[in-house]
Parts: sequence; C-alpha cells; structure tokens
Amino acid sequence: MGYKELKKQMGFAFISLMVLFCILVAIAIGALVYSIFHHDNPILNAATQGYSSAIKDLGLIFIGAFIAVITSALSTFFTMDLTTTKTREDTIIGFYYELKALDEKIKHIPIDTHTKCLSYIIQNKIHLYTDSGLYFVFKKEIFSLENSILEKILDLYPKILLIDEITDLNPQTHGSLELLKIHDHIVEIKIKISELIKILEEEKKKIG
Repeated sequence: MGYKELKKQMGFAFISLMVLFCILVAIAIGALVYSIFHHDNPILNAATQGYSSAIKDLGLIFIGAFIAVITSALSTFFTMDLTTTKTREDTIIGFYYELKALDEKIKHIPIDTHTKCLSYIIQNKIHLYTDSGLYFVFKKEIFSLENSILEKILDLYPKILLIDEITDLNPQTHGSLELLKIHDHIVEIKIKISELIKILEEEKKKIG
C-alpha cells in the first residue's frame, strides 16, 4: 500500500466515525424532541418516561464510548502518519544515495558495442549489487512510497540483479542472447537510474 493510499484509508475511517457520531446525536435529539412534545400527556408521559430515561442513559454510554474511540483513533492516526512519513523520508534519502553510487559505478561501463560492454564487466569483475542493498533491506519500507516511485524501483532493481546473475555464470557458457541482454539492460539501467535519481532528488528537496 502506497503512502497516499494509507492516508486515504485512515481519512475514510475517521469520516466513518464522524458519521456514526452524527447518527448517535440524531437519535439523542429525536428522543429529546419526542419527550418534549409529549410531556403534557399523562398517559404517554407515563408510558415513555422509562423509555426516555433508558434512551438518555444509552445515549450517554454511546457518547462516552464514541469519545474514547475517536480519541484512540486520532492518536493512532497521527502516530501512524508520523511513523509513515519518517519511514518514507528515510527510504527516499537512502535510495537516492544508493542510486547515486550505482550511477557512479555503471557510468564507466562502455555501451558503444556489445563486446566492449561484456568484456569490461568480466575483466573488471563488475558486480552491481549485494544482498545488503536497500532493495533487500527496505523490502517493506519501499511500499511507503508513492506508487509512481515504487513502480520505478520495482522495475529497475530486477534488471540490475539480472545483470549480476548473468555475469556470475562462466563467460564461456554465455550465448548470444545473454550477451545482448547484458548490453541492452546496461543501456536501459543507465537511463532508468538517471530518471529515478532526478525524481528522488526533488522529493529529497521537499524533505529539507
């Protein structure tokens, strides 16, 4: 669930509680009006006295319970909002600096020909990613990001991991398809990293 979707759902829950409160208030007001308009009728007054008293008591219980629930809900809402906001900010900053480092590493890989690209990677034993990278460490936290950023991360990182999977194989076992994949993925990754860095940089500026 994205950051905006979480806030939307919390807002919907808050509105639902407010609607419930309005219904309870309407019931209490209706009971009060009913008792006022029939207070001069002895028969109705005797018949409804116990009912009105019960309604008032029940209304007080409902209102007290609602106040407790709404207080708890508001506290939970603001706590979750602050926690989600902090998680989102940390995730944005973390991925921004990680992608800057990846961009620095990948920009030296030649992409003018398939052969040069593969030769450089193999000769220099280029390995783009590790198990301690943020894509693995922040596996849950990335879902605090907006969907537009989340989708770009989920699109980019599997391609980075694929490069490492291919280059971990014995170079002699690589077929022409794998060779083409490495070069084409490197070209695509360079573009996507650059785009994502610009987006995260803008979000980082908003954080301050």
